[in-house]
Amino acid sequence: MNKSIKLIVSVALVFGSLTACQLEETLLDSVVQEDFTLDPGSVDPETALDPIYNSMSVALNGQTSVTALTFHSSDELMGPTRGTDWFDFGVWTTLHTHQWDPTHPEVLNAWNNLHQGVTRANLAIGNTTGTPQAQATVLRAYLMWHLVDLFGQVPFREVDNTDFVSPPDVLTRADATARIIADLESAIASDDLPSKADGVYDLPTVEAAQAILARVLLNKFIYEGSADAASADMAAAMAACDAVINSGQFSLATNYFVDNFGVDNQNSPESILVLRNESGDNRGAPFGSRYYMTLHYNQNPGGWNGFTTLSDFYSKFDQSDARFYGAPTESMASNSGLHFGFLEGQQVNSSGDDLTQRDGNPLAFSADVPISGASEEKGIRVIKYEPDYAGALDNPTTDYPLIRYADVILMKAEAAWRSGDNGTALSLINEVRAARELADITSISADGQEILDERGFEFYWEGIRRTDLIRFGKFNEAWNEKPASDPSRNLFPIPQPAVDTNPNLAQNDGY
Repeated sequence: MNKSIKLIVSVALVFGSLTACQLEETLLDSVVQEDFTLDPGSVDPETALDPIYNSMSVALNGQTSVTALTFHSSDELMGPTRGTDWFDFGVWTTLHTHQWDPTHPEVLNAWNNLHQGVTRANLAIGNTTGTPQAQATVLRAYLMWHLVDLFGQVPFREVDNTDFVSPPDVLTRADATARIIADLESAIASDDLPSKADGVYDLPTVEAAQAILARVLLNKFIYEGSADAASADMAAAMAACDAVINSGQFSLATNYFVDNFGVDNQNSPESILVLRNESGDNRGAPFGSRYYMTLHYNQNPGGWNGFTTLSDFYSKFDQSDARFYGAPTESMASNSGLHFGFLEGQQVNSSGDDLTQRDGNPLAFSADVPISGASEEKGIRVIKYEPDYAGALDNPTTDYPLIRYADVILMKAEAAWRSGDNGTALSLINEVRAARELADITSISADGQEILDERGFEFYWEGIRRTDLIRFGKFNEAWNEKPASDPSRNLFPIPQPAVDTNPNLAQNDGY
């Protein structure tokens, strides 16, 4: 049956541009309508899923939206003001200091982008069958997980609900979590999801569904407001991880940076769920922001001289860690003086000549960086993703990893530790550490600090640090240029325009 559906999303969309020097926003409407027509008999998976991926790309892959909320609110990144650069009406400062409110533009952007993706997933689910329907269900679950994690409430319409006039019902955090888990389990049990063994790489697989399920189960006790994780949930999380591990389709990368984050990372043995980037067919644009947002104007590529890591986070690393410093690829070496990992001290060009700031003073990145009034050289920069000098720097061919195999191993380790099995947890953590050429750890503290630290070493600047800090009870602590914050900050506020247009929404506590 050929079905045409008009979807009405009761959220406010803000369109604008965000740069180092200017923030502009224009409120267009509180209701957005989208018309799509899909023929289930002729729709291939990519046609059905591409609109969902487009929403995911905007939400997850630039410097704004979900990226802004997850990176800046954690202890791994800060956006210092440098003179008038990066002031942007306090957007970055309020995120770092946990002083955002319901009118924050990136809170609204994240809410809208994620809900747009859920709406598009609903469309695909309602107009396809078999494999594309199961894959759309997985992507919807992934997007709903972000909404649960960030906002704690999910306005939601069932696929067969044709009442597009009334505001959608709102799932509580616990109910939305249960729905996500049920949808993932149903998709996995349907046998409609392909495996990586079938040659599927850049669309949802059964292993991707299992990895997402493990992530949701690991955080379920937070979403339900419990003090401790339930043993049944941890057992289910380990089982989901085991399904991925036992598939035999994944392994830890030999070269952490090049294999996982290089321009040719399509062959990474760790990739489970990615945003694909290919010349002329890019789901991850504007991916170049990952290096533009941190590099200095006089480096290659010339960046926006913005975001840095924090000295507290930087100092946690063993400098022999393969994840701390990575040798440049031939392309990087011939085009710049960059290397992978953390950039600290005097910076050089491809010839080894010292670079300078715009005023002619040495460009030497230092760990001490204030949140306001920072000079050009302050702050250690991060190059985790390889600049694509041979392609398009704005739209590199590097695929953006959303879930990697290392996460599956460390999620199983944490679930084992939360179940009282420290031996299994240590073995799995040390499996990852061995791949990164590090010595074993021999114990895990009662608060699990070693697990949290290992996850920080492995997944920095990948967008999950905030979630990890909350799960380990560390998100409200003080760190560089951030005072201790109230536990209410563990959730972002519901954007004011959304509250104004949907009476079923109630503002989160503390706002």
